[in-house]
Formats: sequence, C-alpha cells, structure tokens
Amino acid sequence: MSGQQQKQGLSKAETKARAQQRALDFIYNKGDFAGANARLDPDKVSKTYSKKRADPEDESLASAITSFEGPHEFLSNMARSACLLRGDTEPYSTAEHAFQASKLSGAAAAARPMVRAARS
Repeated sequence: MSGQQQKQGLSKAETKARAQQRALDFIYNKGDFAGANARLDPDKVSKTYSKKRADPEDESLASAITSFEGPHEFLSNMARSACLLRGDTEPYSTAEHAFQASKLSGAAAAARPMVRAARS
C-alpha cells in the first residue's frame, strides 16, 4: 500500500474503485469536474452548432471559394479524374467512385465494377 492509502485505510480494490469512479465522473461531468453542463449524460445530450452565413458583400471574402464549379471544379469529389485503387486494374471516373468502391471488401468487392460504371 502507498502512504496515502495507509493513511486513509483503503485497500487496493477500494483505491481502484475510487479511481474508476473519478474517471467516470470526469467523463459525465459530475462531481468536482462539474461545469455548465453538470450531470448530463453525453449519450443523451445533443448540441447544434451553426456558423453564420458569409455575407456576399464582404470584400474580404471576394476570393473565397463558394462553389466547386468553373475554375474550382477540380476540388469536387465528383470532378472527372481517373482514380486507381491499389489492387484494381481499371481506374474509377471520380474520386467519389473510388471512395465508395474502397468501402467494399471481401465478398462485397465483387460489386466494384457496378460502382465503376455508376453515373455521377
């Protein structure tokens, strides 16, 4: 036993149980760690975060990319660009096609040709 355990008369099991409880209290914002959202279960609480929309008249945003069209089309995951996945012999027409196909493994990998042929 450590010196602090001996002073409090705690066994190893009791010390471990207290440490686990402190960790749970921290996770669920209880006890000494209570903040503005004390005693809220994170699995049962949801927050909505939102950003203000950019003002189109704001001159500082004049060079901001606001769509993936025209000169910025290449930034879109749907832009035509041959993408080859490791292990495949034919490229996919867009990065999005390659991404969707990459999620197929095992027996589902047989569906990759259908992903390759899909329209964008």
